[in-house]
Amino acid sequence: MSSEAGQSILLVEDDKLVGAALKEMLGALGYRVIDVEDGKSATDIIESASPIDVLLTDLALPGSISGISVVKSAAAHRPGIRKVLMSGFLTGESASEVNHLSDVTLLPKPFTLRQLRDALQGVS
Repeated sequence: MSSEAGQSILLVEDDKLVGAALKEMLGALGYRVIDVEDGKSATDIIESASPIDVLLTDLALPGSISGISVVKSAAAHRPGIRKVLMSGFLTGESASEVNHLSDVTLLPKPFTLRQLRDALQGVS
């Protein structure tokens, strides 16, 4: 089992199939997964007292709250939380926004279990 065993991870992924696959992968890595499908739900959890060690969010989310906004909320409300932003594509505007984020790991989709593990552990 991973050295991350027992840590809580907030997974924000709107695609149900991708979310299910990620839950399985994260479980195999030893994480306790809290999963939501939109930015509003994610920020509600971030702003609550729920224990979260890591944030793993997709860049593109339904509704008005993007993955970048979720990352910014986590940075503001939970200093020190590890933040990983997943994306299948970056447009010029979103790439610029991602480049201005500090302390965030970008994880390009698709990725392997090893790449996911490395990103979650902060390995470059």
